[in-house]
Amino acid sequence: MKVICCDDNSLHLSLIQSALRNAGLKTKPEIWKTGSSGQQAIDLYLEAKKSGVQIDLVTLDIRMPVLDGLSALVKIKSINPLQRVVMASSEDEGTVEGKSREGRDALPEREKFLLLDKVKTRVISGDFTPGKISRILDACEELFLDPIEIAKHFKANGYLHKPYKVENVKAVIEHVMSGGGFLAKVG
Repeated sequence: MKVICCDDNSLHLSLIQSALRNAGLKTKPEIWKTGSSGQQAIDLYLEAKKSGVQIDLVTLDIRMPVLDGLSALVKIKSINPLQRVVMASSEDEGTVEGKSREGRDALPEREKFLLLDKVKTRVISGDFTPGKISRILDACEELFLDPIEIAKHFKANGYLHKPYKVENVKAVIEHVMSGGGFLAKVG
C-alpha cells in the first residue's frame, strides 16, 4: 500500500507515519512521499499519477500553509473521485463553537453550501482571485462550518484526531481500505 502523508508539523508527520507502520495492517504501508502543504499533496499526487505509481491512500492535515488540507482533498478528489483520503488533524466538533455567531452564521445551510460549492469550483480551477474566498478551510471559518463535516461532505474517507493512537489509525485505515463509508476516530 503506497501512501502520501502531508502535514506542516514535522512531529505530527513523523507520528502519522509511525502509526501507519506500526498499526499491524494486513498490507504494510509504504510511505511513498511526504509534504508539508496541501499544494505539495496535490503536486505529489500528480507526480505519482504521471509516473504510473498507484497511490492507495493520502493523509492530509486540515490546517496547512499555502493550501489547506480540505482544499487539497477537493482537488485530489476532482482528479480521482475514488482516491482514498484520510484527514488528520486536531480539529474536533467544537472547533466552530464559541466563535462569534454574527453575519454569515445567520445564512441558511443551503446558502452556505451553495457558497461552499463556488469555493470548490475556484479550488479545482486554481482561481485564487484577491477578495474572493479561494480555499475550503477559509470558507468553513467564514461560514461557521465544521471542518470535519465538510471533509465528509467532500468525500474524505476518514478522519483521525491528533495525537494519533495506533489502534485508532489501524481501525480507520482498515475501514477505509475495505471500502467502508466515512469513519472518524476522535481521541
